[in-house]
Amino acid sequence: MKKVKDIMKSDLVTVKPETTLDKALELLLNENINHLPVLDPNEHLVGIVSDRDMRIAMDSPFLGLYPDNMKDRLHNRIIGDIMQCALQMIDEDSDVLKAAQQMREHKVGSLLVLNAQKKLVGILTEKDLVGHLIELLQS
Repeated sequence: MKKVKDIMKSDLVTVKPETTLDKALELLLNENINHLPVLDPNEHLVGIVSDRDMRIAMDSPFLGLYPDNMKDRLHNRIIGDIMQCALQMIDEDSDVLKAAQQMREHKVGSLLVLNAQKKLVGILTEKDLVGHLIELLQS
């Protein structure tokens, strides 16, 4: 059985708590991702923000479409105001099945992946699990 580290994304895009929402939105859109881990100045994991959190903060169901006055509202708010601090994490050597079960149990779209030293090394998303499932079904 594959391990989380075999299918996770390790090229992380992260933000700081003081990052403005407009900058975070730009990252989500430009990088075509749905989750941004939040690191403090010492590179410690302190939260996560998702595209869903951004939509709620914007009061808009359309992540990529917002009026000019919304840009000002986003520029005046920071990630620290909306990030989720109750984090779902998993060890990189855990089985993919365990990760999928944890995501389902906690109703989350991603897991932050830590190494043995408890350092953030990746993120596992629903997209990664679907890609793995497709590989299994094709083999």
